[in-house]
Amino acid sequence: MMYRLQRSRAAVLALPLLLTLPACGKDDKKADEDTKTEAEAPKVEKKDPATLFTGDKVTMAPVYGAIKLGMTQEEAKAAMPELPEDGTIKSEAYPEIWFNTDFDDETKKLSRVYFSLPKADAIKFATEKWGAPKEGTDLDKKVQWWFNPDDKLRVSIADSFTEGEAHVEFTSYEPMVQLLGEGKEIAFEKDAPLLGLTPADLDAKYAGFVKKESEEEAKKSQEDIAKLAPEAKAVLGKPSASIDLEYPPTEWAKYWTPVHLSWSDEGKIERFWFGIEFEPHPPAKDEIFALLKKKWGEPKEEDDYGDKLFVFSEDPRIEVKEDTISGKWDIFVEVPEK
Repeated sequence: MMYRLQRSRAAVLALPLLLTLPACGKDDKKADEDTKTEAEAPKVEKKDPATLFTGDKVTMAPVYGAIKLGMTQEEAKAAMPELPEDGTIKSEAYPEIWFNTDFDDETKKLSRVYFSLPKADAIKFATEKWGAPKEGTDLDKKVQWWFNPDDKLRVSIADSFTEGEAHVEFTSYEPMVQLLGEGKEIAFEKDAPLLGLTPADLDAKYAGFVKKESEEEAKKSQEDIAKLAPEAKAVLGKPSASIDLEYPPTEWAKYWTPVHLSWSDEGKIERFWFGIEFEPHPPAKDEIFALLKKKWGEPKEEDDYGDKLFVFSEDPRIEVKEDTISGKWDIFVEVPEK
């Protein structure tokens, strides 16, 4: 009896060990397989940063794959499933570079992609592929630009926060030649001239470009402006609801090209105006004016309270005036006076 009890006790004590032996064997086998898989996985070859610059015209760096500017976050995620939530891409081929994506807070669309490189290298690589840049400034910093008008894609290279480093930034733009178009009419109103349209007409014929701002939103916008420039508060006027159009920036604009609308008492557009910027690249001032003369002919010069006003047409009345503060040509189109 005692012998049987001792055997039973020994069996019970040995049971945990027996149960763990197969598991340990499986774990060891799995570890061996994982190690083997890692050893067999092909190593990603490191690439020269020069390979980020491709084609004979400005082209998005290949690291961004099928992602395109203007995509929503959902569309970008579908194009690149491995895109991290914070939008920062790491590539084993370029282990020391962080590739960034920036989605606009308001539109939720991809507005720019950028990465940093030693400045001298970035300029050298871009120039070798895309030719000499156009130079200018942005917030007093020297900037080089390259343009691809066919794909409406541009890249700028400017100093980053680290000495000797530069941001290489890709953004979309609307070439001013395409914004204005050929012939007498302005390209963006080719299918539906703006003068005389109602808000409902805009929603139907300019869908995707209409930007509406409520009185409350206008008030907040003015408060934000006043925080940055307190002196502007006196000239902002009373906030009110508005409807405008918004197009991509032209060559030298940073964010967009707004088309401002003025309404008659009958609720129809009686005047609109927009600007084409040249401030970052001063030589563009004469280039833009030459483009306007090519489109509408020689203007008639008038005096506007001491400033020059160039009248290109009487019906509709087309006026052009230099904005010496913002550095752009403002173009006004309105119903002629009767």
